[in-house]
Amino acid sequence: METTEEVVAPATTQQPATEVGSAKPTTSTYSKKQKKPKATTTTTTTDGTTPTHNEHASAKDPRKAQDDQVMGTNNSSIVSKRSVEKLYYPNEPHFFRFFVKKFQRRAPLINRGYHFRLHVIDVLVRNFLQEQRTGDAKGKRKVVVNLGCGSDVLPWQCLARYPDACRSGEKDGAKFVDVDFPDLIERKKRTVLETPELLGPLTNVVVPEFAPVPSTPAATTTAAATTTTTTELKTTAATASSTSTEAPQKPKKSPKPKDKSKAARAPAPTTAPTGIVFTSDQYVQIGCDLRDLATLQDSLTRAVGGDLSSCTFLFVAEVSITYMETPGADAVIQWASSLGDSEFVLLEQLLPSGPTHPFASTMLSHFHKLNTPIKSVDVYPTVASQVERFRSRGWGSGDVRVWTLWEAWADAEDTFVNAAERRRLDEVEPFDEWEEFALFASHYCVVRARTVARDGQNKKKERGIPNGRELGLPVEKVKVRWDDVPGQRGQRRFAAGAVLTSSSPSSEKKEEVKLLNVMGLGTKSRLQNCDVYGRKKVGDADEADGTDEEKTAVPFTFREGGPSTRMCHSLTDFGTAQLLVGGRASPSTPLKDCWLLEKTNGSESEWAWKRTNDLPIPLYRHSVTRLGKTDMALLAGGRGVADIFPDWLLYEPKLGWIRCEIAGDVKPTSVYGATLACLRQESDSFSGVFTGGLSDDGLIADQLLAWNLDVSNSSRPVVTFVPLQVKSGDDGREEALSRLLLTRFGASCLPQSRTDFLVFGGVIKDHLLDMEDEILLCSLKGDGELTITRRLVPEAANAKSPSHPGPLLLVGTSPVVTPDDGSLMIVGGGATCFSMGTFWNKGISTLELALPAAVENEASPIPAYGWVHEKTVDIIPGEPRSLPLRNQAPNGAEGNANGSVSVRIQPIPRVRLENAEDFARIVREGRPVVLEGLNLGDCVSQWGNGDYVAKKVGTDRKVVIHESTTPAMDFTTKNFRYVTTEFGDFMRRVEKGDRLYLRALSTDKPTEKPAVLSDDFPSLATDFVLPPELALVGDRLFSSVLRVSGPVNMWLHYDVMANVYCQIGGSKRMILFPPSDVEHLGFAPGASSSSIDVFSTLFGESSDSRYLAQVTHPHEAVMTPGDVLFLPPLWLHTATPTSDSSIAVNVFFRDLEGGCYAAGKDVYGNRDLAAYEKGRTDLTRIANSFQKLPAEAREFYLLRLADELRRKAKGAQ
Repeated sequence: METTEEVVAPATTQQPATEVGSAKPTTSTYSKKQKKPKATTTTTTTDGTTPTHNEHASAKDPRKAQDDQVMGTNNSSIVSKRSVEKLYYPNEPHFFRFFVKKFQRRAPLINRGYHFRLHVIDVLVRNFLQEQRTGDAKGKRKVVVNLGCGSDVLPWQCLARYPDACRSGEKDGAKFVDVDFPDLIERKKRTVLETPELLGPLTNVVVPEFAPVPSTPAATTTAAATTTTTTELKTTAATASSTSTEAPQKPKKSPKPKDKSKAARAPAPTTAPTGIVFTSDQYVQIGCDLRDLATLQDSLTRAVGGDLSSCTFLFVAEVSITYMETPGADAVIQWASSLGDSEFVLLEQLLPSGPTHPFASTMLSHFHKLNTPIKSVDVYPTVASQVERFRSRGWGSGDVRVWTLWEAWADAEDTFVNAAERRRLDEVEPFDEWEEFALFASHYCVVRARTVARDGQNKKKERGIPNGRELGLPVEKVKVRWDDVPGQRGQRRFAAGAVLTSSSPSSEKKEEVKLLNVMGLGTKSRLQNCDVYGRKKVGDADEADGTDEEKTAVPFTFREGGPSTRMCHSLTDFGTAQLLVGGRASPSTPLKDCWLLEKTNGSESEWAWKRTNDLPIPLYRHSVTRLGKTDMALLAGGRGVADIFPDWLLYEPKLGWIRCEIAGDVKPTSVYGATLACLRQESDSFSGVFTGGLSDDGLIADQLLAWNLDVSNSSRPVVTFVPLQVKSGDDGREEALSRLLLTRFGASCLPQSRTDFLVFGGVIKDHLLDMEDEILLCSLKGDGELTITRRLVPEAANAKSPSHPGPLLLVGTSPVVTPDDGSLMIVGGGATCFSMGTFWNKGISTLELALPAAVENEASPIPAYGWVHEKTVDIIPGEPRSLPLRNQAPNGAEGNANGSVSVRIQPIPRVRLENAEDFARIVREGRPVVLEGLNLGDCVSQWGNGDYVAKKVGTDRKVVIHESTTPAMDFTTKNFRYVTTEFGDFMRRVEKGDRLYLRALSTDKPTEKPAVLSDDFPSLATDFVLPPELALVGDRLFSSVLRVSGPVNMWLHYDVMANVYCQIGGSKRMILFPPSDVEHLGFAPGASSSSIDVFSTLFGESSDSRYLAQVTHPHEAVMTPGDVLFLPPLWLHTATPTSDSSIAVNVFFRDLEGGCYAAGKDVYGNRDLAAYEKGRTDLTRIANSFQKLPAEAREFYLLRLADELRRKAKGAQ
């Protein structure tokens, strides 16, 4: 029961009807089989008058008005709970649906937050119900009282989930009591009576009948009991029509209270019945004001049969009593402790870092706007104060445990959720709002208090809170200048920042500095643009004018073409270029494309995005750092489509992304969102730090590692790790708490020197990161000791300018350090504060750091500068429209003096498999690799002998072969002929050097069935085995093909199915191109083969050679006996023997779901996917629809559609 996404509050109440005179309310016993009666009920009050309603009096009462607003918050809360119910609990009965007219799916953050707080309450209630009590508590009836229940369905959920613990149907079974405002309870009662699914689990249902009374000063706190002329009860809970022998009294206005504060603590008037309004063996409803504890206790006593001492109670207050005045809320806690053996579960808000924290201020403002302020949080803002609150109010002799929800999420005792359960949550819906979830969960706590301690559970093991103040870490006040940006400009988070420099057109040739914040998430959606900021000198005269935009000397533009919209990507500064890597659209749509942002030739103001080597797997929230002053970068971890990326990659401009070998005994935990920095370079060796990150169990990893990368062999880089020990301050105390401060998720790591680096922003495990600890300066010594040198706390520097808007939220920011003066700029950032609004950092904050970086870089002092937002520049996604002309000199490839082209070819990585899962991961990544060290059977040692192979197959066995007159076969022009010959003769001719090629077909039905080695060549097949590491291939086998060739090239083509090419005898050179190169390699529409001879064209001196060298991304492997090449589907490839002959087994397998493949005959496993075949049919139909248009109009619109398709193909939409 709160406000918009927050559960709704306590109940306003009046005295129960039994308190009026000596009369008791008559009751109606409800039969579940009873049909809805049409008869009405005539009632008279016990004093003989006819009841009337006085709506006007209550409507004007300020207490009633605020109570109504608190009750109204229930409506939003249950919509969110209904969303959780449907998504997270598909296999159990749904009960919130009866209180929510229309299902609305909430955002993942709200779903995850509501699910977890509901789950925490459920766990504590379940533990209470299932606990086997001993001693005096043994045999006592368990009663769960939901204080301020709203439309919560806790009773029905427990009866369905824990029937044995509830002992439903037994006389002493658990009883559930809902307490809330009489008006709200009345509505809930009606819903229960009208809903068989809610009424069904309940037995012996009794509904007391009440008659409303005139709203007079004496009657505003009572509801009169009635006698009824009929005991028929409408299951629709229709309002009874009343008659009387006397005329109704004229309602009197309630006198205005003189003491407004006392009136606010008193019950507000209501016309709804109070006290017990619904009872059954399992469930009771009480309409009562929690400010009226005498009435509550009397009603509760009657609800449990008159003897409170025969029961043990669990009181639940889920964000409800916090809406009460704090003395009233404390009185409820005190009263609950007086009932003997009791437990209390409280869930409400905290202010762990004070009311000025951006999340806290957004939360408090939200509740105040709704006129439903949360009041307890001002008095009890921390975990410690909540503990003291309960201990001083009757719970001190038992035990009091308090968790923030963020601490409960990671509780080491698995009190609420274990690792497997956290993993399963990601299967419900994609989720990547971890920083915002941490902020929400850190501002909510759950209290479980007991008046009687359990054996071994009387004390919570107190853990320290990671706080630099408590650890004695020194503080350095850092001057911060704030430059405003008007309106909503600059509001983006999870973007990536960069500093660009360009020469001024003035004669002085001074460098102009631009600050970019690229793409990310805006106020409504992900952005396809970047903000451009210019730097201006600040003098005394214009200090106060820091918010005005100015024109700078150098304009800024992008050439057409670039990455598609994304967030959670990285941008790495190479000095002359910026490397953009990966990112995501939605959490289920990671991206693998990579781009370089460079100046265009001859221009100081125009920059262009150039596509570079893609990642081997789509990733977001990966960590990337530049290696020294080179053009290489190191990538660690990241989140893929389904899993966390376990590998480390080296980016080398010529070779692309190369998987690093992780050597040594220390292995890093696979994480994403970690901090990574390179600090030192020694020849071909680089070293740095790697900390934190989120692991697959949903927890921030406790890892602090120093890494060392050896790139002496750039095609096989090796990285090793050493654990770091932390020294905090001067005395090295509290290392565990210091580690918590350093192991973060979503933080940035900014190198300052060979030993010093900044840890900036993000979130930590268990606790909210204190605002004074968000920026730490750390030092790494050569002996592996890591020291937190000091905390950097910003303070305003430009007092004359408009005041700083307040604390920054260092989540989703783009921190950038200027190369000339070492200042740290904080651009963008903010967070969705659960359902309570979004906080945005405004403008640019510049921290003037006097750190080692400035000394090491010999930066000279410069005048103070401010920043202005110049403009927002769109990035047009996709490759540039105008591809290089074929007679144009190449930019991407390196030219030689004789005009030939030095082609950049990426070697295909060579790996060894440990198990079948390693290969399954490689298949998922979809990148080619050469697998070494696999046991393929006796074939490797035997098939190099042609006579042996011929004898095994049968020398007179008839086979169909390709006979070519040229070294390069071309399937399109058919420059070869098909010849049927005996296998023995074929092998002799191959050994003689004839240009022959065998691609074996099915012996049984060559035009209908795919080839299978064991069926077509059974005697030969006994020599060949698929190793267990390739179990996936065997499980999804489509065909296995014998291939034998002489000195002839296989034409360029692609396979629709994944396959492994097993080199058995001889050797071959394979050239592969990624699927994105298909548009440059001469594939006709609908054709899977090209006429381009790659080996002569790509490495030649013609204009075509230059063209291919610039626009394609070739990969190469030389296959020797025993090597196995994994060929992902749709990778274009060609091959040439590097020995006199070659023999191989090519095994095709399905790596996609069956519905993706085209139906019907597919002998070669090369039929295009069903979607493409259908798309070509649709394309013809679309083109035909333009036939009646004039030629120019037809061409215009078809080209526009083609451009739209191109953008979609490149991930623009």
